[in-house]
Amino acid sequence: MCTGAKCTTVTCNANRFNTNNDATDGCEETCAIVNESICTTCTSTATGGCTVVECNENFFNSDNDATNGCEETCALVKEGTCTSCSSVAATGCTSLECNENFFNIDNTFFNGCESSCANVTDGTCTACSSTITTGCTAIKCIENKFDTNTNQSDGCEAGCDIVMHGTCTACATALDSGCTAVTCNDNKFDTNNDATDGCEVGCSSLVAHGTCTACTTALASGCTEVTCNDNKFDTNTIAADGCEAGCTVVTNAASLATYTCTTTFNSRVSNCAAGYIKIGGGVAGASSTADTCIACNNGAATYVCDAGEYKSGNQCVGTETLDTQTCTTCAQGGGRNGTAYVCAAGEWKTGNQCDRSGSSNKKN
Repeated sequence: MCTGAKCTTVTCNANRFNTNNDATDGCEETCAIVNESICTTCTSTATGGCTVVECNENFFNSDNDATNGCEETCALVKEGTCTSCSSVAATGCTSLECNENFFNIDNTFFNGCESSCANVTDGTCTACSSTITTGCTAIKCIENKFDTNTNQSDGCEAGCDIVMHGTCTACATALDSGCTAVTCNDNKFDTNNDATDGCEVGCSSLVAHGTCTACTTALASGCTEVTCNDNKFDTNTIAADGCEAGCTVVTNAASLATYTCTTTFNSRVSNCAAGYIKIGGGVAGASSTADTCIACNNGAATYVCDAGEYKSGNQCVGTETLDTQTCTTCAQGGGRNGTAYVCAAGEWKTGNQCDRSGSSNKKN
């Protein structure tokens, strides 16, 4: 309706509205804008007036409420973005874009990008162009492991370096100079607190007459086990003072005699002093018996017989095991107390005077 040249009343087309009540400019507004869609049918310009909606691509009016538009899109998928879909369910995904370092190797969209960079030795592949090890382009090594060959595909192939008499348990590099902590082998110690040169000291060498074979420190006081030298013994069972006992001294042994023994009680002596013979240990039936030196029957090595006797047997010089030196009466007697011997009638003297220094009976 109009009056003269001026329109005073307007009838709007479907989905159009004269919201300013000015017939002259017609029906200036349409259906409201709603979420991710076009409201194609409405009863007013308010969103609450929308009755039919047409969704944008990959959006859906899953609650069948046109007033809130198309409120849902493609489903979330693992490590990627579903870029096109036929429904809001994961199974409706028809294409996807994977996150960095993830891959859709099974070409199935609903389970997303299920594979990542390959596992590598002693490290984590942090960037890759494929899921195989050769596709690894960046790596992060675990503690105390290093990629020294700069080949990410074989991981972190190097660990802490070998150190002397121990194991480097922490390090800043794969070089021995990079070692920062060390665990020592048994009986070895890092006394200089420098892990780079390992465990440089062993059990103390300052134990008497033996070798310390087990210890808790590098000091002699730390010795817990000792192996004794020949003819030495740890009789007090205190390893720290070494092997304090030796072969028992044999009475009347030669001053420069040498000893051997397997216990402190069964000394074997090389020779006795002059005037003594050696009786071997164990003669009495006990192997633990030591050698003994007993006096020869006729005294020292240079023995003298009585007048009217002469020497026989070996000189008793300390090396014998039998006492064979004896004094034998001269056949013709005489010479005793310095007197000359006299032959019987019809005899004459032959040989030397039997004066106790001779070694045979030469007077006849």
